[in-house]
Amino acid sequence: MIKFINLGAVIWDMDGVILDSEYAHFQAIRETFIKNNILINEEILGQSFGLTDRLVIEGMTGGKLTDSETERIRLEKDLLFLKLVSGQAEFLPGVQKWLSSFKQNGIVQALASSSAHASINQILGELNALQYFDAVVSGAESPSKPDPYIFLKAAGKLGVNPTNCLVIEDAVAGVQAAKAARMKCVAVTTSNPEEKLGEADLVFDNLNDMTSEHIAQLFQG
Repeated sequence: MIKFINLGAVIWDMDGVILDSEYAHFQAIRETFIKNNILINEEILGQSFGLTDRLVIEGMTGGKLTDSETERIRLEKDLLFLKLVSGQAEFLPGVQKWLSSFKQNGIVQALASSSAHASINQILGELNALQYFDAVVSGAESPSKPDPYIFLKAAGKLGVNPTNCLVIEDAVAGVQAAKAARMKCVAVTTSNPEEKLGEADLVFDNLNDMTSEHIAQLFQG
């Protein structure tokens, strides 16, 4: 058994961390926006990974849509995303190893994703990954990252002090949210280069590069 001193919980993002689903999200957004005659700003779109779909839609439309219009487009995008990712879900390198290791060593785990509940449930079901999580939190209807709300909510569900939590992220907004929550953060370069993830405590190309010594060092003292 590995002793992770002072580590009380691990909080995982989903898209870009547990699986590589960036392609499906962006394809679903583009197709949905084209269908609804929404002009696509590639700069805004490129900075949107990790944000809620509602925030992406509002950013792309300048907040000119009604709440009901925004929700309709969000649901259209989510349904298309589920269709694109169905049957394609695979763990990214090192993920299942660490999910199993934390569970075997008594570290509670949560999933905290900006995705909708339906997306989370489908993906975790396809991966047979629900077994690893003690709590699952969707931020689809909550303040979007970089607001720390979703991570603090996950820590609360797990009953663990935020300072004893490790967040695993890939998005710039997610790293910022983790640090705002006073949590340690490991980032992977699935969706962003290392230089954009500089606020994270550690950055890896994939989780096969992470060791128990890396984690122990983060929580020393």
